[in-house]
Amino acid sequence: MPDLEWFPLYVHRFLNSRRLRRMDATKIGIYTLLMCEQWEGGPIPDNDVELMFLARCSASDARAVLGMCFELTPEGWLCPEVEKIRAEQAEKRQRYVEAGRLGGQAKAKNRPSDALPEKPSNALQEEESRIEKSKRRIEKKKETTPPNPPYENEFSLFWEMYPKKIGKADALEKYQTRRRQGVAHESLMGGLGRYLKWTTATDTILKHPATFLGPKKWWAEPWTITEAMTAKEETSRPPEDDLPPYWKPTAGDGVPIMKPRVPHNAGGAKAGNVQIELPGREAP
Repeated sequence: MPDLEWFPLYVHRFLNSRRLRRMDATKIGIYTLLMCEQWEGGPIPDNDVELMFLARCSASDARAVLGMCFELTPEGWLCPEVEKIRAEQAEKRQRYVEAGRLGGQAKAKNRPSDALPEKPSNALQEEESRIEKSKRRIEKKKETTPPNPPYENEFSLFWEMYPKKIGKADALEKYQTRRRQGVAHESLMGGLGRYLKWTTATDTILKHPATFLGPKKWWAEPWTITEAMTAKEETSRPPEDDLPPYWKPTAGDGVPIMKPRVPHNAGGAKAGNVQIELPGREAP
């Protein structure tokens, strides 16, 4: 695949596309993101977790756009228009490269033989010695540079998707342990997708990423969402009429009214000390 950093956006062709006219603003944004992902990394994977990560939306919305503008191939989803533009740009770049090569050859051919003076023998030796030293430094640097930790690229996908960014080093260690134990990357990502939907539906605080990847195998849980779970927040708190009479909601949910204690004499407690006053009860 040619290494092309940008592609032209033909505005007239883009705005007058029949497919684009059938999309709302949200789908147009998803379409643009997926086109850029294809240009940068090739075919879009046919995987719900990866689609949610790449398109920044739900898998159903991403698949709706893919069905309208992309074609499913053995390698993944491809947009024909993007590949057509890629072929055009690669051909243009190849023409520029070839033209530069031919121009360089013509200049070298027309250059006089005495255009550049010959280096003295000692200067040539010094140049060769400098190049050799530079090569040795590069080789030594390669030998001393530690390799990337195993599974680092796969873990980066997990870390990007996990909303709670706490304890990255510990989470990486747990991820590597799970992978060495034979747990597939797809299993961990699939479990994470189910867990994030469950916490959103039940308004539950997320676990630390290292805990999620720990030996209790939270990624393997089904994380089934039921109506009882979604109603937990509404039913866990008693109605306001059932609250004890000494709680006053106007001071905050379940927070007693507080006011400063007045000193009894000059040698007593200082003003500014705080006491809790409960209606209907004598202050201590």
